[in-house]
Amino acid sequence: PHTVVREMLRVAHKGIVSFPNMAHWRNRLQLLLAGRVPVSPALAHTWYDTPNLHFLSLDDFKAFCRSEGIRVTGVHALGLGFLSTAMSALGLGNIGGDLVVVEIERGKPHKKQ
Repeated sequence: PHTVVREMLRVAHKGIVSFPNMAHWRNRLQLLLAGRVPVSPALAHTWYDTPNLHFLSLDDFKAFCRSEGIRVTGVHALGLGFLSTAMSALGLGNIGGDLVVVEIERGKPHKKQ
C-alpha cells in the first residue's frame, strides 16, 4: 500500500482510494457474535483465501495518510441499508461505512532536520 499510494501521488496531485471498511458495524457484530472474521459482499473471501491481505478501517487509513504527510480531502462512507446510511450521515463513517471512498492529495514534503 505504501508504494501504490506514493506512486499514485507522484504521478498525480490527487487520487482516490476505495476499500471495504473492517470497522463497519456489521463486521464488528459478526466478529462479536460468531467470533470469526466476517465474510460479506464487500469481503467475499475467507481470511486465508483472500487476494487482499490488508484489512483496515477508515480510521486506520486516515492515520496512514497522516503518517505519510498525505492530505485527506474527502471521505465518502457508503452504507448499505438504513442503519449504515444513517450512521454515515451522522459523521460516524468509521462504523457506518461498509465501503469507503477517500480522496487524497499530496501534502507538503516533510523538512529534514
